Amino acid sequence: MRIRRMISHWISLQKRQREGNRRTTVDAKGDADVSSELGGDKAARLTTSFSFSEMRVFKLQNNVDLIRYGMEMVNYEYNAELYSKVGVPFVMGTTGGDRNKLYETVEEAKIYAVISPQMGKQVVAFLAAMEIMAEQFPGAFSGYSLEVMESHQASKLDASGTAKAVISCFQELGVSYDMDQIKLIRDPRQQIEMVGVPEEHVSGHAFHLYHLTSPDKTVSFEFQHNVCGRSIYAEGTVDAVLFLAKKIRLKAEQRIYNMIDVLREGNMR
Repeated sequence: MRIRRMISHWISLQKRQREGNRRTTVDAKGDADVSSELGGDKAARLTTSFSFSEMRVFKLQNNVDLIRYGMEMVNYEYNAELYSKVGVPFVMGTTGGDRNKLYETVEEAKIYAVISPQMGKQVVAFLAAMEIMAEQFPGAFSGYSLEVMESHQASKLDASGTAKAVISCFQELGVSYDMDQIKLIRDPRQQIEMVGVPEEHVSGHAFHLYHLTSPDKTVSFEFQHNVCGRSIYAEGTVDAVLFLAKKIRLKAEQRIYNMIDVLREGNMR
């Protein structure tokens, strides 16, 4: 299908996008399959912006109109304010910005949006499972020590939002841990030799390791999730776009969603 070809095309393009200031615009007009799945109406206008480096904007207006790649810094609150002023529903995947301001802006405008720090469906499912465990078994890991290591491409300057979300769950489970203890690996040589990142994915990956140890050092647990490339995020974004278009068509009362809402809908590709 065209969506699959579009994702494959995006993946091939992002491999050629390695330098900070280069930008590429790809015209993908006339995607009848996407238009059909979105219902082909004007309510399906969507704009998506991403925190990861290559994919900047993915706009749907009846059908696929524009995909833009770039690494320029993004002010997500400004983007949300702009979308709100012009009444454009959007999907945004970001770990940055002022979350409270972001949500307030969208709520005041009463527009539809999916806002999530993580667009990979399977990773989101893992996060949801962690939240359920933290809610149902608070204090289960009291006294345990925690070590967290995360590795991303060098262009990612901040700590992983996914890692912070998992750590928050461990804190509710009784683990004492400060976010500034997260070990960030950004050096390509360390990523290959120490972390085990395939060399071809040094410029685009997300490796996370959480190691728990009991007070007497006799018991340990490890949680790990590794992503090479960005196809997992593109696939999740397609589901989020289709999900939001459906909510718009149905004139759903709820306006702001996250990727857990998308997962719960159960209509993933």
